[in-house]
Amino acid sequence: MQLFCRTVYKCQTAVDFFLVFFTNAVWQLLVLETNLYYSQLVSVKPSAMEWADVTVEQMMALVGLVIAMSVDRLPEIDDLGY
Repeated sequence: MQLFCRTVYKCQTAVDFFLVFFTNAVWQLLVLETNLYYSQLVSVKPSAMEWADVTVEQMMALVGLVIAMSVDRLPEIDDLGY
């Protein structure tokens, strides 16, 4: 499977097609803005919560989970079976 398919005609799976629009630059921007948001928020209202910057892999996992949960609506998260 190609990780980042650039041409719609070359896409063989739904993931390939999705990654045409969600390029590495988009993932990097989502991660950058998420981490920036937290740093701005904590400077105004300090938090005792420990924070580790979000990674691209974590952001991809979150988006995948949100998509999976919207496609197969289950009453509880434990019902996903992952």
